[in-house]
Amino acid sequence: MTGFRSGATTCPGQCCAVLQLSGTLDELREAAPIMLDGPSVLAMIEPIRRDDAIKRSLQHGADPTAISQATPGRLFTCRHWDTETHLCRVYEQRPTMCRDYPYGEACAHCGLTMGVSPLDRAQQRARREGEGRMRAHDPAGAAWGLPAKKTPRMRGQA
Repeated sequence: MTGFRSGATTCPGQCCAVLQLSGTLDELREAAPIMLDGPSVLAMIEPIRRDDAIKRSLQHGADPTAISQATPGRLFTCRHWDTETHLCRVYEQRPTMCRDYPYGEACAHCGLTMGVSPLDRAQQRARREGEGRMRAHDPAGAAWGLPAKKTPRMRGQA
């Protein structure tokens, strides 16, 4: 993994240089009314072409491998990310998508593990709101009508 200092506890912001979201701009606009922080997400993203995304990734120390394989139209950059400082200009008001990333797993860009997993966020949301909202960045793909991943059963379970 490039761009991550061993033992560092802060994110270098490489995921903000290029975002790979679960839908195209048109799909995100259509889903915004039911998407968690939909208007905020739409206000922050700016579409970017694949070749520009690869250049931007390399310029900011990220590995462009995943970007080179991304679905066309699903690459964006964040208007709030400062390219000089690599910090978020609206950090205290950032959308849930940004607060939760990388959803309790190791970040593909820097390896830092932080954020809230989709399951934890869903449980929090269910307790708080009682209604579902989907994410612009949905690792499971469920928000976009893809079949849910089946959980493997252990021996002896019905």
